[in-house]
Amino acid sequence: MRTLRSRLGLDSGYLSRQLRRLESDGLITTDAAETDGRVRTVRPTAEGIVERADLERSSDELAASILTPLDARQRERLVKAMEEVERLLLASQAAGRSSSAENPHQPK
Repeated sequence: MRTLRSRLGLDSGYLSRQLRRLESDGLITTDAAETDGRVRTVRPTAEGIVERADLERSSDELAASILTPLDARQRERLVKAMEEVERLLLASQAAGRSSSAENPHQPK
């Protein structure tokens, strides 16, 4: 099982600070595992679930406001361009060109 830190590619100190902030804001709870106190389980609170839904709705509304003025051909061109950007970024990562110096939150 991959850890949240490795899934997100974040430095453990940075992730700990972010989790503490989310917890103090009442958006998540964290519980230590019974077998290993260093292992924590993170769960959203009811307030956190509502907040996430609000953020997703806002994101959808923003995307719609950007895409609505485009005609079908323009949307198709945009999707193809985004697919190319994604391919190039993945190729860059695979080639090891991404470095922790470019992302200070990456583990070293």
